[in-house]
Amino acid sequence: MNFLTIPIINRAFLSPMAGFTDRPFRRICKRLEAGFVFGEFVSADGLVHESRNTFKLLEFLEEERPFGIQIFGSDPKIMARASKMVEKFKPNVLDINFGCPVHKVVKRGAGAALLRDLDRLEAIAKAVSDATDLPVTAKIRMGWSMDEIVACEAAHRLERAGVQAVTLHARTKTMGYTGEAVWSAIGDVKRAVAIPVIGNGDIKTASDARRMIRETGCDFVMIGRGAIGNPWIFKETADLLESGREIEPPSLQERGAVCLQQFQWALDFYGFSKGLFEMRKHLAAYAKGLPGAGQFRTTLMKLNQPEEVMQLIRRFFFKSNAGYFRNQGLP
Repeated sequence: MNFLTIPIINRAFLSPMAGFTDRPFRRICKRLEAGFVFGEFVSADGLVHESRNTFKLLEFLEEERPFGIQIFGSDPKIMARASKMVEKFKPNVLDINFGCPVHKVVKRGAGAALLRDLDRLEAIAKAVSDATDLPVTAKIRMGWSMDEIVACEAAHRLERAGVQAVTLHARTKTMGYTGEAVWSAIGDVKRAVAIPVIGNGDIKTASDARRMIRETGCDFVMIGRGAIGNPWIFKETADLLESGREIEPPSLQERGAVCLQQFQWALDFYGFSKGLFEMRKHLAAYAKGLPGAGQFRTTLMKLNQPEEVMQLIRRFFFKSNAGYFRNQGLP
């Protein structure tokens, strides 16, 4: 199975998400069979101004491949320069963000703002495609609002500009992350272009992923918020698409093992203070829906030492099953 010419093991990809798809979480998703992973989106302006923090977002490990870097910006020349800088890090794909609805991005004329200026959107896509030898993909939304649906025209222009695949988040800018994703729009885009189409929006289970593919005809699916606290969704989707078999959800102990592994990787990557800060939202998501999750979150917010957090994870997820814990060789 390939995405473009890149071998993959699964048609379900991890979406780029600011504040979430850092290296520790990507490694977890890859180990749980994500077909492709993307890092957090990167400012083209930050790259050309050589921001140290921005460059850190471009780093990844070989085990994360196939790996994509997503950039955003509003100036074709700056985006072209940024793409040449990204090229040095040798990701498998360079993605352009034309869909972010967040105000601080849109007010700079980037992200979803470009759905109201398709000439500039196409110019950016062409400038990036011409500047780099990397495969270029793009992520869009349906349009600015339900009264301004431009997904098919945008996808057609992107294809014409040299973009090799397009992801559609089936919401508008004004919808943000609320309301129900309009999956029929994915099917419309699939019929409008010859390049691969990746569907995105409201995939919370493996069954959702299969249903999106069946209903829209999209080639791949991209999972964002549905993977937070539930990275097993990738393995579950792979099994369901390949064999039609629904596998058992992870046990409490399996959840705990993943929590401990991701927490340790976060400590290694960030150091303790920032590692704990970044992991709190992930640990709360892993506990969500389980008995005692509220108390778990409350206690977690009060802890300031690594061993205290690990002990909390052990008590909550492993409870009295210390033998399982020791057998896994966990921290």
